[in-house]
Amino acid sequence: MAVYFRQYKEQDFEALEDIVRKTWHYDDLCSPKTAKQLARVFLTSCLANSTFSRVAIVDGEVQGVILVKDAASHRPTFQSRWRQSMAILRLLLSAEGRKVMDIFGSVSRVDEELLKEAGTKYAGELALFALSESCRGQGIGKRLYEEGMRYLSYNGV
Repeated sequence: MAVYFRQYKEQDFEALEDIVRKTWHYDDLCSPKTAKQLARVFLTSCLANSTFSRVAIVDGEVQGVILVKDAASHRPTFQSRWRQSMAILRLLLSAEGRKVMDIFGSVSRVDEELLKEAGTKYAGELALFALSESCRGQGIGKRLYEEGMRYLSYNGV
């Protein structure tokens, strides 16, 4: 098994979208079309909210990702915010999409409240960490996590 790690590339998007969709079982919540759109919203949001990426490539296929954010250097690009906005808009065009967005809006509000109650402003964030099911238990996720933590440590976070 050949494994290597590299920075995220646009060509990784569809494979990562599929990993997100399967990891969070979006197809159990809604139709396949809406599940794909929901995964797209989540992934574009995570990409816009990150300053560092590492993608795991196993035997030539994208199998996992870690995205982290150094809050001090985070400056989302216009392109990343535009892509995120378009993904959200496409999801909101259907009644089913609006329904699942309401569910995730509630989760976001709970997250915000918990952070507020913690009373701490964090300098770093794990924006996304996902690994395809076929690669779990092989140390690949551990290596992705170490890459993300090494980045944060190097930047004093």
